[in-house]
Amino acid sequence: MKNILIIDDKNENLITCQAILDDNFSKCNIFKALSGKEGIEIAIKEQPDVIILDIVMPKMDGYSVTREIRKFNKDVIIIAQTAYDLSGDYEKAIAVGCNDYLSKPINANELKQMIKKYL
Repeated sequence: MKNILIIDDKNENLITCQAILDDNFSKCNIFKALSGKEGIEIAIKEQPDVIILDIVMPKMDGYSVTREIRKFNKDVIIIAQTAYDLSGDYEKAIAVGCNDYLSKPINANELKQMIKKYL
């Protein structure tokens, strides 16, 4: 069974993302984290196949989370996401080790297709 980890500091975003995944990937284990630190701990323990990672979070942003995860897992697929479409976000996400990038609000079809591509 595949594991998917969602890391976002806003619970409503976790709920929305999980609902999309539950509808389309019912045979996957879904894990959620409300902070970068918690996300890293879950990633170490559960070894997810895909991580959906918010970039803009307090204390530890998604770029820092990606750098930490890449220290112990080079193969996990990391999909960065942010509501802020700042110039260079995509390039910076890829440069730190993310595999792909989505803009918020999450488009259910786009997320579904991206996850299917990697699983």
